[in-house]
Amino acid sequence: MEARAMPHKQRSKKTALQEYYETPEDVKCELINGEIVMMAEPSDEHQRAALALTLDIGSYLRGKACVLRYEESVELNAEDVFVPDIVVVCDRSKFRPHGIVGAPDLVIEIASPSTASYDAVTKFNKYRDAGVREYWIVHTEVKYISQHVLSEGAYTTHNYRVPDKIKVHVLDDCIIDLSDVFPELMSTAADQTDSQSEL
Repeated sequence: MEARAMPHKQRSKKTALQEYYETPEDVKCELINGEIVMMAEPSDEHQRAALALTLDIGSYLRGKACVLRYEESVELNAEDVFVPDIVVVCDRSKFRPHGIVGAPDLVIEIASPSTASYDAVTKFNKYRDAGVREYWIVHTEVKYISQHVLSEGAYTTHNYRVPDKIKVHVLDDCIIDLSDVFPELMSTAADQTDSQSEL
């Protein structure tokens, strides 16, 4: 989710959480360290990557116990309520009328220049400490995905680029082809091959 850092004045934990849930539905925001931060509209690249991942993972999950949600509130604690681009939750007791309470099994954030530090530092640490088993950061500008897998309280990180395929750690036999996420790179490679063949 893209963000513009526009925090309101810091309030008590309880008041901040209540005010977050009282925010109008058409206002996109997150609660980060007890402050409400307004979210910017996603770019075209952001939306294309989110759609590709939603379709691929959603197709895999059809008929299975785990559930995919897109841009749904995730309450990690009284100070942090994030709205990841994609989450997968296998424990359905975590669903509430207002969103998800507790750590999802998989979180995917699609980064932008305005959210890079949040995604790579702030959210990385928050998701790890909350027990999110797998966290992906999709870097649409430089075309790669960072996969962070939780083990003994720490994340192990692997980076993937086209034409790599990523095995989703928390989902058996679910493999994501990065050419689906960044198809423009495949088109560029094909054009270069055609040009060389004509020489």
